[in-house]
Amino acid sequence: MTDERKFKIITGSLVFIISSIVYLMTVAPTTLFWDCGEFITTSYILGIPHPPGAPFYLMLGRLFSMIPFGDIGLRVNLISVFSSSFTVLFLYLISVRLIKNWRGRSEDFYDHIIVHFSSAVGALTFAFTYTFWFNAVEAEVYALSMFFTSIILWLTLVWTEKHEDPDSSKYLLLIMLLVGLGTGVHLLNILTLPVSVFIMWNYNKRTAIIAGSGVIISIMVLFAFPLEWKIYSMFIFLALTVYFNKLKDKEDISLAFIMPLLLILGYSTYIMIYIRAGLNPPINENDPSNWTRMLSYLNREQYGDEEQLKNAVTMFFGQPNRKYIESLEKIGVAAGSPSDPWGGHWSFFWKYQIVEMYIRYFNWQFVGVAADKFSNTVTLKGLYAIPFLAGLWGSIHHFFKDWKKALALLFLFVIMSIGLVIYQNQDYMQPMERDYFYLGSFFIFAILIGMGLVSILESLKEKNLFKLILPVAILGLIVPALELNANYFLSDRSGNYVAWDYSKNILESCDENGILFTNGDNDTFPVWYLQEVEGIRTDVQVVNLSLLNTGWYIRQLKKKMPEYIRYSEKQIDEYFDQHLMTSDGFMRRYWPEKKKLQLPSVSGSSIVEWELGPTMQVDIGGSKEGFIKIQDQMVLEIIAYNAQMDWKRPVYFAVTVGSANFIGLDEWMRMDGLCFRVVDYKADKGIDPEEVYERVLGRYLTAYRNLDDPGIYYDDNILRLLQNYRSAFMQLAIYFDDNEKDDTRPVRADLDLTKNYSYNEFKDFSLNDKKRYLLYKMEEIMPFRVIPYSNEMVVAEIAGMYSDIGEKDSGSDLLASVNTNMMTLKKQIRFIMYVTSRGLGTSVSGLLENVKTRVERLPDSKNKYEQYFELYAGFAKLEEKELLSSVSASALEKIDNIKDSQLQNSLFKEFAVLAYQGGDSEFSAKIMNRLLEKNPNDKEGIDLLYQIYYLSGNYLKALETADKYLTLNPDDEDYIQQKAELEKMLKKN
Repeated sequence: MTDERKFKIITGSLVFIISSIVYLMTVAPTTLFWDCGEFITTSYILGIPHPPGAPFYLMLGRLFSMIPFGDIGLRVNLISVFSSSFTVLFLYLISVRLIKNWRGRSEDFYDHIIVHFSSAVGALTFAFTYTFWFNAVEAEVYALSMFFTSIILWLTLVWTEKHEDPDSSKYLLLIMLLVGLGTGVHLLNILTLPVSVFIMWNYNKRTAIIAGSGVIISIMVLFAFPLEWKIYSMFIFLALTVYFNKLKDKEDISLAFIMPLLLILGYSTYIMIYIRAGLNPPINENDPSNWTRMLSYLNREQYGDEEQLKNAVTMFFGQPNRKYIESLEKIGVAAGSPSDPWGGHWSFFWKYQIVEMYIRYFNWQFVGVAADKFSNTVTLKGLYAIPFLAGLWGSIHHFFKDWKKALALLFLFVIMSIGLVIYQNQDYMQPMERDYFYLGSFFIFAILIGMGLVSILESLKEKNLFKLILPVAILGLIVPALELNANYFLSDRSGNYVAWDYSKNILESCDENGILFTNGDNDTFPVWYLQEVEGIRTDVQVVNLSLLNTGWYIRQLKKKMPEYIRYSEKQIDEYFDQHLMTSDGFMRRYWPEKKKLQLPSVSGSSIVEWELGPTMQVDIGGSKEGFIKIQDQMVLEIIAYNAQMDWKRPVYFAVTVGSANFIGLDEWMRMDGLCFRVVDYKADKGIDPEEVYERVLGRYLTAYRNLDDPGIYYDDNILRLLQNYRSAFMQLAIYFDDNEKDDTRPVRADLDLTKNYSYNEFKDFSLNDKKRYLLYKMEEIMPFRVIPYSNEMVVAEIAGMYSDIGEKDSGSDLLASVNTNMMTLKKQIRFIMYVTSRGLGTSVSGLLENVKTRVERLPDSKNKYEQYFELYAGFAKLEEKELLSSVSASALEKIDNIKDSQLQNSLFKEFAVLAYQGGDSEFSAKIMNRLLEKNPNDKEGIDLLYQIYYLSGNYLKALETADKYLTLNPDDEDYIQQKAELEKMLKKN
C-alpha cells in the first residue's frame, strides 16, 4: 500500500468518523414535525406516504426500525445520520480526484497535505453547513438523496480514470442502477446525469454520445412513458441490448439500451407502493392500488396541475408567469399597480425566486444564517463570509488549473441552483423554508472551498515555503470550525421532544373515542406516529381536513367509522373522487347562500342552531356560484350523524385548525386544552375550567419535556406552536378573573407553588392565589427566556396579572423582554395603552418617548396627528394626567406649527372634539382659542367653541362667543335666539 493510499484512507476515515460523531450527538431522539412523522410511521408499517412516495427509503426505513434499541423514531433518523456521513466522505473523495486531475500523482508528504487536507476541509465544511446538517439528523429523504448524488458523481470521476479499461462501462451501468434506486428516494440525483455525460465527452466522445442517448431514453421512459409501458419497455430494451451486443464492433451501442433497463430496474421499487396499497395499510395516501390511482400518485395530482417548468419558461417568451399572478392574488394586489411589490414577472423572478428563495439560502450556508445584516454576520457565531470567499477563490483557481472539470462543476451548480429555481417556479408565501431543495448546489460549492485552500498551499510550495504548508493547512480547519460553531446550536435536535409531546397532548385533549379533526402536517403526522408506532390513544379517530377533500380518503374513513360515512363505494366515487366525480355529484354541494342548520342536543331539550354560508366560489357560465367544499360537507355530516346518535363520540378540532374550517360552529365550541370540543350549548370558545386544568396541570405534565432548557434550539414554527400551551393557562386565569372578581381574600403566604395540586384543591384558592399559581406553573414549564412570547399583547396581559397580584417587578421583567423596536407605530401605541391600563406605565415610559419621537418624525399629514390623538384619547380614558399633559402639549405644539392652514384647521377641530369627549372641556376650549387666534373669522371654529362652552356650562364664555359669531353673521336667527336665552339665564343667576 502506497503512502498516499494510507494517507487517503486515514483522512477519509477521519472525515467520516468526525461527521458521524457530530451527527450522532445531535440526532433527534424521536419524531419531529413536518414529514418526519409520516416517513417514520410509513417506514415502520410499510404504509403509503404522500405522493410521489419514496419506496426505497421506506424499505430501508423498515430495516432500520428493526434495530433492537432506542426509540423507533431515532432508529429511522439514523438513515439520515449515516447516509449524510457517507455523503461527506464521497465529497472528500470527489475533491481528491478533481484536484489530482490537474496536479497528477502526489510525490511527497507536502503533496499529500495539499490534496487530502484541502479535500477534507471542503468536506467537513459541507458537513456542518446549516441545511445539510439540519437534514442529517432527522427522518427525511434529502440526506439519503444526497448520498446517491455524491456516489454518482464519484463513480463518474472513477470512470474518467479507467475509461480505457475494457470493462469501464460497468461504472456507467452502476450509475444508472443507482439513479433508478435514487428515484425511489427523490428525483434530485437525476440532475447529475447531464453533467456525467458532459465530463465523459472530454475523454471518449463515442461513449459520451452512446451514454447520452441512453440518458435521454431513460429520462423519456421515466417521465414520458405511461406506467404500463415502463414495464413493457424493459423487454424491448433487453432484446435490443442482446442484439447490439452480438454485433461486431457495435457492442458498445448496447450500452444505450441497458442503461434505461437498469434505471427501470432501480425504479421498480415503486412496485412496493402498488403492492402495499392493495393490502390497505393504516396509512394509505391516495390508495394507489390500481393503475389509474397509481399514475395519479406518481404524477402528484393531489397537489393540482402545477406545470412548474411550463409556467416558468413562459416568461422567457414574454408571457406572464402564472406563479407571479397567483402571488399577487394572495396579497390582493393587481399586477403593475403601485402596490405591486415586484412590478413585473421578471422582477418577481429575480427579487423573490432568485434572491429570496435561493441566494438567501446560499448565504445561510456560506455567509451566515442571519446574513441579511452585517451586524448579524460579524458575531461570535458568525461565518464572516469566510466559507464564501474561500469557495469563490477556489472556483477561480479551478478554472485556471482544469477549466474542463471546472466548467462541468459550474454546469452542475447552475442546474442545481438556478435550474431548480426555474423548474420549481415557487409562488409567494411558501408554507415552510425550501432550502433543502438546493443541497446539490451547496455540495458543489463546498468542493470549491477545498480548492481555495489548495490554491494557497500550492503557492507556498511553489515559493519553497515548505515549513508553512502544514500550519496553513491546519489553519484551514477554521472554515469547518466556523460552520460547526455557527450551526451547532441551530442543528442540535438531541433534546427536542416537542413534536412527540405536543402530539401526545393533542390526543390527551380528547376524551375516550373522540373524533379529532386536524388540518396540516404538523398536527397530523406526529399524531399518526404516536398512534401507529407507539400505540398511544388509538381510540381517537384522526380526520385530516386537507385529505378529507379526496375520495380515496373518504373511502378509507368509511372502513374505520362506517356509522359516520354512510355513502356506498359508488356514491363516494361519483360525489368525491377527483377522477370519477359526476356533475350531479358536484352539484350536491351547491350552496348559494347562508342556510340555517339545526341539530338536537344531548338531552333533546334544546337544539344546536347556526348558519353556514358557501365556503368556495365556482365560476359557472361566467358567474360566481356558491358551493361548500367536500371537507365541509363531510365534517357537517359526521357531526350531524353523531348528534343523531345522541352525541355518541366527542368531536374535536385541533386549535391549529383555522376557524374557516369550523363550518360556522364557532359559538358551539369549547376550548379543552389543545383542542376545541363541539358542544351542544353556546360556549363561544370559552372553557370548562376543570376540563382545562385537568389537562394542562394533569394529563400534560409528563409531556412538557425540555421546554425550560435554554440549551435547546426551537425554531419560529415551534415557538408559535408552543404558545398554545400558554393560551390554555391564560384562558384559565382569565376565566377566574372574570368570574371571581369580587374575591378579596388575601394571598396565602404558605402556598407551595412548586406542588402539583388537584383541581379540587385548586378551586378553593383565592382569586389572586389562583392567578399566582397558574402564572408560576406556566413560567416553570415554559420560562419566557427560553420560549419567548410571540404576541406582545399577551405579554402585556400576563404582566398585568402579575401587577394584579402585587408582583409588579415580575411584570416589568416580562415587559422588558418585548422587542418593541420591531412593532409598527400603531402596535406600539396599543401596547403602551394596555400596559398603562394595568398599572405598569413606568415600565414603558421610555417607549412612550420613542413613540412621540417617531410620530414627530412622520411627514405632516392627518395620519401623523391621528397617532397623537390615539395616545391622547387612551391616556384620557385611563386618567393618566401626567402622560396626558405630556402628549397633549406636544401634539398642540406640533399642530400649531403646521404650514398647511387647511390641514391645521382640520386637526385643531378634531383635537378639540377629542379633548371634549375625553372630559377635558377646558383644554378643548384652549385648542379652539388657539385656532381662532390664527383664523379669527373661522365661523365653523367659532361655532364649535360656542358648543364647547355651552355644553360645559360656561354660559358667560358662550355668550361672548355667540357675539363673535353674530359679528360675522348678524342675521343668523338661531344664534340670535341662543344669545337671548343665554342673557336670560345669566340675569337669573
